[in-house]
Amino acid sequence: MKWFERRTKPCFAEGCDSRISRRMLMCRKHWDLVPNSIQFAVYNTLEIWESGGSPRLYLDVIKRARIAVAQKEARLNERESHT
Repeated sequence: MKWFERRTKPCFAEGCDSRISRRMLMCRKHWDLVPNSIQFAVYNTLEIWESGGSPRLYLDVIKRARIAVAQKEARLNERESHT
């Protein structure tokens, strides 16, 4: 393992090879595709989990974020294929 890989992790978006800070969920490109309401929920549920709550809500919101990114990318790819 290279030194920088210990301080980073892969983006959580499906198929993304970007390495990001351990404090982030996704790279900037993919995070910008997550609706604001889900972004807020990610931060909120992470805070709840870090305060001793269950990780279940956080894990559910992460799943919603990944699905939102995949759906937006699919729509973008579909538009590009029609041009």
